[in-house]
Amino acid sequence: MTERRWKAATWLVIALQVAFSIHFAATASVTHDEYWHLPIGAMHWRTARFDWEPLNPPLVRMWAGLPVAFLDGTPVPEKPIPPGEYGDRFVAANRERFQSLYFYGRLMMVALSAVTTLLIARWAGLLFGAAAGTVAAITWGLSPTTIAHGSLVTTDMGAALAFIAVLWPLERFAASPTWGRALGWGSLLGLAQAMKYTCILLYPLSLACWWFAPRQDSPPQAPRTVATRLLAGIALSLLVLNTAYLFEGSFRPLSSYALRSQSLKTIQNVFQPLSGLPVPLPAAWLTGLDEQRLVMEQQHPVYLDGVWNVTGFPDYYLKAILYKTPLGTLALFLIALIAIVLRRLELRRAVFLVGPAAALITLASSEGMQLGVRYVLPSLALMTLAAAALVSVPVRWLKIAGLGCAFASLAGLWSHPYELASFNLIAGGPDGGRYHLVDSNLDWGQDLKTLADYIRREKIDDIGLAYFGTADPAFFGIKFHEPPSRPQPGVYAISVNFVMGRPHVILDGKGGSRAVNIHEFSYFQFFEPVARLGHSIDVYRLSESDVAEWERAASQR
Repeated sequence: MTERRWKAATWLVIALQVAFSIHFAATASVTHDEYWHLPIGAMHWRTARFDWEPLNPPLVRMWAGLPVAFLDGTPVPEKPIPPGEYGDRFVAANRERFQSLYFYGRLMMVALSAVTTLLIARWAGLLFGAAAGTVAAITWGLSPTTIAHGSLVTTDMGAALAFIAVLWPLERFAASPTWGRALGWGSLLGLAQAMKYTCILLYPLSLACWWFAPRQDSPPQAPRTVATRLLAGIALSLLVLNTAYLFEGSFRPLSSYALRSQSLKTIQNVFQPLSGLPVPLPAAWLTGLDEQRLVMEQQHPVYLDGVWNVTGFPDYYLKAILYKTPLGTLALFLIALIAIVLRRLELRRAVFLVGPAAALITLASSEGMQLGVRYVLPSLALMTLAAAALVSVPVRWLKIAGLGCAFASLAGLWSHPYELASFNLIAGGPDGGRYHLVDSNLDWGQDLKTLADYIRREKIDDIGLAYFGTADPAFFGIKFHEPPSRPQPGVYAISVNFVMGRPHVILDGKGGSRAVNIHEFSYFQFFEPVARLGHSIDVYRLSESDVAEWERAASQR
């Protein structure tokens, strides 16, 4: 194929990504976190305040909330409230149209996701040729994980975009360290900090990648000149970050902060002699980072391969990638790794691309809060970019293998429109995935509308529901009560997270809520569901004989 045709193919792939993403956005129920992300993004526009809910930086949420801010009629609270209450008030104030408002916000995320794919394809095309750009677009843009998390109002896809948008200009700056490229990179680095706290890693990663970035053959700049421009870029990034927060609380002294996380308190103590000097950061950004670190330092229930713990697993994200990635893409990654080892791919460029991906996975694996492959989306984007280089190597079998694997990865599209619950055959497909991963890998509350349709279709008048989500099922016309902690006859709809034993909180159907203990609803594993809705909600019809059989089995244990 000619270069022109490869580029046309890339645009076709992006068009398909947008089409699949819009359909997913239109069919999936409001998921766990976006329930408050979108209302908060709209509130930022309406109030120009960032200190009431600083747990996430504002930029991505404001992007999603842009079309909603002009339609939202939610009263602005008089003081900060818990995140879930922002969602409750938003839905209550927009009862007849809240689903449309969330859809509008999701459309903004689809656009952001498509831009991410375009940048990845463009970068791959410039580095390795137009065919590589198409391969990168296919394996990234049409991945079930990309379609799912690129269609939801969360900050995860924003992080993937930020990593690409910062590291690509860094590579160009390293090749030709002009003032323009330095300031362009610094501006994007600052915007990245206002998108997701994960992007703070781009500071050390940028400095490390600088040494591995391929250089042009032209005479290099003097080291002092390059260092000056690099520091200028970093300084500009701080200016951009403060501007994104409208300089709200900027340049407060470090001693004025009552930090709570252990990691930031340690930093505060180290810099105690300088605590009176102004901190060149927005107050809401720094306090939000502190809150984020406090959350990360606490214990969280983590599930991997049928085992629960509260400290996490060192191989969690490697296995999440293994289970959630289409087999064709996994094969592409493996062959690319072999090509790097055999020096068929340029080592410096491979390190530049794969190094940050490995660093993010390593750091995420050291944290106890491991709730989904979405946390390492930037790593998947960079790995895809590196693997696309296969079609440019002067070895025929590697080229053929690269193209073959890329097109084989399209098998992941069979999961549509249930991309959030997509698993490959290694994990046993979407119904087998529950034995390996849960949470946002599988069940994030996306099938509540599907349940409402099922209840109407089956004419179910009384149902026990344990739903893993933040939206009230009553918003969808579902009348329910909470399931018992021991089997009783009746009809029940149970989120897979609870079936597999996850502790959390459920609504009781009476306007209240309660905590769910670990394995409280695991007894449903004993029974065969009569329906599996979107692979995330199981429906059971328990009879007297079913309960008696369970009791006999339980007595023999």
